[in-house]
Amino acid sequence: MSSTVTKSNKVKTGRSKVERLEARISKEQKELFQRAADLQGRSLTDFVIASVLDAAKRAIKEHEIMMLSVRDREVFV
Repeated sequence: MSSTVTKSNKVKTGRSKVERLEARISKEQKELFQRAADLQGRSLTDFVIASVLDAAKRAIKEHEIMMLSVRDREVFV
């Protein structure tokens, strides 16, 4: 995977983005997301993608840790 840094210091990967994700949200949610994106100096899209990516990785890691804990317990029983 190659990556380059653009003038705006954003890293671009060599992967093409062809998939699309849509969600219906309330006006209040959009305003909240936009405010957070603005505070971080990101576009709304960049903010949402980064946030969802972090949440997905965290959820998977927590699940894997729980599964390992169950296996460890079974080994000692």
